[in-house]
Amino acid sequence: MAAKEQETCGETADQFAMKLHGHVMSSYITIGIAFGDRLGLFELMATFDGSKTAGEIATAAKLKGRYVQEWLGLMVIADIIDADDKGTAFFLPLHRRKNLTAEGGVGNIGIPAAGIPTFMKGFEYVINAAKEAGPNGFPQGATADVFWPWMDSFTEALMPSAALFSSIVPLIPDFKMNMESGASFLSIGCGSGIDSVNFGEAFPNSTIIGVDHGALGIQKALCRKQGSDKNLTNVNFEIHDATKLPSDWSIGLIMPHPCIVSMIWGALIWKPGGYYLMIEFTAATNVNGNKGRILMEFLYGVSLLHCIPTALSQREDGVGLGACCGQETMRKMLKDAGFESVEVKPVEGFDYLVGILGKK
Repeated sequence: MAAKEQETCGETADQFAMKLHGHVMSSYITIGIAFGDRLGLFELMATFDGSKTAGEIATAAKLKGRYVQEWLGLMVIADIIDADDKGTAFFLPLHRRKNLTAEGGVGNIGIPAAGIPTFMKGFEYVINAAKEAGPNGFPQGATADVFWPWMDSFTEALMPSAALFSSIVPLIPDFKMNMESGASFLSIGCGSGIDSVNFGEAFPNSTIIGVDHGALGIQKALCRKQGSDKNLTNVNFEIHDATKLPSDWSIGLIMPHPCIVSMIWGALIWKPGGYYLMIEFTAATNVNGNKGRILMEFLYGVSLLHCIPTALSQREDGVGLGACCGQETMRKMLKDAGFESVEVKPVEGFDYLVGILGKK
C-alpha cells in the first residue's frame, strides 16, 4: 500500500523534505513581514525616493536601530527589500510597495501576515482545548486585545466600505428600496460595527441591529456609532448568542459576517418573505476542492487557531464548522432551516467571496 501511494503521488522523500523546509523557513519571513507591517516600516520605506541606512530608517520610524538592522537583514535575504553592494543602504522597490502597504487593499500581504502573531496569542489555549480532557475551546475575550485591531484592518481590506454598497447590496432583491423606505436589518457577528454603522448612515429610515457575543467588539461598535457625524438613533448594538435572539424580534434582512460557520446553527427570527445573506469565502466542503485555491492556507489556519475554539467555547453542543466548511454545507444549513429558496451568487469584484442567499 505504501509503495503504491509513493507511485501515485510521484513525490520522493527528499522532495517532501525540501517542501517542508520551504514551508517552515517561509514562516519566519512571514513573522518579519508582520513585524514590518505592525511598526509601519513598509509604509515608511514606500515614501523614500532613494536608499536609506538602517540608522536613517530607524530614526524616521522612531525605533531602535539594532532591531531595524536585523529586520532589514531578514527582508533582504527574503528578496523583499533590496540592499546596495555594501549591504549598508536599503530600498523598497516600487513594484513591491503595493503588496506591502495599505495601497494594496486586500492585496496587502501584511494583513494576513500580522494574523500569525495575533492568533499565536491563543496557541496554548488551542493546544489545551484539542486534548481529550481539555476545555472545549477558549473565549474570544482571551485574545480580544490583539484580535479586534487585526480584525478591523482585515475587514476593511477584505471588503472596503464602498464595496459594501456596490457588491453586497445588489445581491438582495430590492434591498436599497426596502431599506430606504424602512426595514429591519440584523448584522450577526457585527464585531466593531463597521457595516452596521455604514448601513445606518445610508438608510436612516431603517432599524439596524448589530449583535455579537463578544463584549469588546460591542464596545468598539458603540464607540464607532458615537464617532459618526450623524445621529444614529436607528442603530443599536447588543451582546447576544445568535441562537437565542429575543422572541419579539421580527427581522426582514439578516446578514452574518464571515462568522456564521464558526457558530452553532440555531433558530433565528425572520419575517415571512425575509432574506438571509451569508457572505463567505469560496471554500469547498471536500478538502480536496480547496487545494491550490487562493487564501485557503490562511483560512484553515485562522479556523484552527480562532474560529473553531472560540465557537466551541460558547456551548457544549456547538458544531464548530470552521471557516472552510464549504458552500455545500452552508446551502444545506439554510435549506434545513426551512428557507423556501437558496441561491449562490458571485460577489462582483471579489473572486474569493460568495453570497449565499436564503429566502423565507
